[in-house]
Amino acid sequence: MNSEQKICAKKILDRIVSFILTTIGICAILTICIWLILPYYTEYNYIQTCIEEGHDKNWCKQIWEELEKLD
Repeated sequence: MNSEQKICAKKILDRIVSFILTTIGICAILTICIWLILPYYTEYNYIQTCIEEGHDKNWCKQIWEELEKLD
């Protein structure tokens, strides 16, 4: 293998490694975002469902807080 082929192979490997690391980084960032947002979404969803059942918003929030204290 001559030096020109080695340089070409190195560039290809660098691009592959760069793509893999970028993909892993994006997946890690998305996972962290979901991990941070999920508790707020769960609370919002619970309160909306509670309100749709005809309960007062303050009552629903109070129940949610009590459930959180139990965890």
